[in-house]
Amino acid sequence: MTDHDLQRTRSGGASPDPYLRLLDASRHDDAVHRRTATRDLRLHEAELATFGGVVHDLAEARARVTLRLATGRELGGRLTAIGVDHLALLGADDAILLVRTSAVAALLMPPGDPGGSLRDAGSLSGDRAAPQHRLLLDVLTGLHQCSDDVAVGLLGSPDPMRGRLRAIGEDVVSFHVAGRGRILIAAAALTDVAWWPR
Repeated sequence: MTDHDLQRTRSGGASPDPYLRLLDASRHDDAVHRRTATRDLRLHEAELATFGGVVHDLAEARARVTLRLATGRELGGRLTAIGVDHLALLGADDAILLVRTSAVAALLMPPGDPGGSLRDAGSLSGDRAAPQHRLLLDVLTGLHQCSDDVAVGLLGSPDPMRGRLRAIGEDVVSFHVAGRGRILIAAAALTDVAWWPR
């Protein structure tokens, strides 16, 4: 009920005060302006969003996501960190997934998962840089000393290879697969690495 209606009720239905009408119209115009400004701000944020910034928002919310890789594989888990050239997820069976950002074709969020404050495209505000300054190869350098079992995905390969990291070079990864021996992998061909901490 507006002030205008209250005045009419109090005065027994007599003609309303013109100043109350003006006040009611002003309040209505202010409410419309606030809603319009909020909608415009959300649209503007979405227009400025970058993939890296949106992923940063999702990592802060520890959102559950599925990454569809350019190879066609899908990897799912809770997004936990972002490096310069990779994303880190906590996957099933406590697997830690490191996925090269350039290998990601799409990021899928399951329906019903709030993903922090990112419930719809209107709330994407990804305009920030990656928070960690580590490269995928830097992470792998420390990893090869603390994990026996890893799975690596490669460009052009539908299935990951399982084995052990032996050494990490400037642009090459030495990998050992049981029954096949040592394999040298061009670092640029790595799409993802999954490992299970001891």
